[in-house]
Amino acid sequence: MTAPDPATSDDTFDGPALSGGPVTPRTVTPAARALRPFGYLGLSVVWLAITAVVLLLLVAIPAALAGEGPLSEAPGMAALAVDNQWIAALIVVPLFAVIFGTVVFLLAQGSLSLFVLSLVALSRSLRPSFAGEPLTTTRWTGEAIGPVRLGSAPAKYAPVKNMAALSLIPVRRTRFSAFWTAGMLFAFAPSFRVITESAWVGLAYFITVGWVMWPVTGPLAIVLAVVSAALAVFGVWRVIRARRVDTLGWTTQAS
Repeated sequence: MTAPDPATSDDTFDGPALSGGPVTPRTVTPAARALRPFGYLGLSVVWLAITAVVLLLLVAIPAALAGEGPLSEAPGMAALAVDNQWIAALIVVPLFAVIFGTVVFLLAQGSLSLFVLSLVALSRSLRPSFAGEPLTTTRWTGEAIGPVRLGSAPAKYAPVKNMAALSLIPVRRTRFSAFWTAGMLFAFAPSFRVITESAWVGLAYFITVGWVMWPVTGPLAIVLAVVSAALAVFGVWRVIRARRVDTLGWTTQAS
């Protein structure tokens, strides 16, 4: 029998420096083995629903604007000309666009990654070859987005006080699981570099919503469509570039 290739199947993962947290038993009891498929199925459903809700946020703003008629005829547009309100709008609207787009972009990536990792764990929970081993692990960091464990937690969690959990990290790594684990880490423990570069995607989204809902027609619409596409491509390229830089600084950690 050929030994597994450690580059594609092992018990490590690459990511930002995370705390291992409290020591947990590695033994899988018969009861846990029987129940964990239902737990991972439930997690799959939950993260699929969260992913759908996040993606619906992208539709919510255009849908709300569509109910008010063309954006060019909205009462708020006329009000911008009064008392130089357009100056404030030029500052607030792009800022909101960048923040909203960045948050939705990262949340969509993180929730989709956790949905896929839930499916990976569900699949493994049904396979006899994984019956005697833990399937996922949790790591802790003060840099993660999410609720932190407070001081009122049990004493065994003292090492990770005021840290947030990053869960569903596969114990046995493959190229496929490593890809989605990285997606989750980038979304919920993002570096400042990733956050700022993701803002380009948010800007592309709001510019697109603006000219489509105005609506702009004719040759100018073609020009703006090219601008939107260029901004989106540029934003994704910048995010990928930022992630590559961050990955060079990642450490290899045991699951």
